[in-house]
Amino acid sequence: MTTISRRQALRLIAVASATLPLAPTLAMAADNTTVTCGWNAAFPPFSMEKDGQVTGILVDCMNELLVKRMGLTVRHQAGSWPAVQDMARTGKV
Repeated sequence: MTTISRRQALRLIAVASATLPLAPTLAMAADNTTVTCGWNAAFPPFSMEKDGQVTGILVDCMNELLVKRMGLTVRHQAGSWPAVQDMARTGKV
């Protein structure tokens, strides 16, 4: 068993906290099979809206995890970051 020092644990917590804003907000629909992901429309290459479609590295990762590996239906919704945060607060994403 590996022992983690207090300094290493704090470092891990700091890294995890720093990456949270990059993760999408997830909301399960009433049927529990549709996940709506809210994304910043202007955060390339991580998430962006291009030709009316949400795309980017994080979107591709969520598609891999949620669609291909977990078999869920995913809907991606993009907007300005404050708008996406408001949608998360109200449970729309």
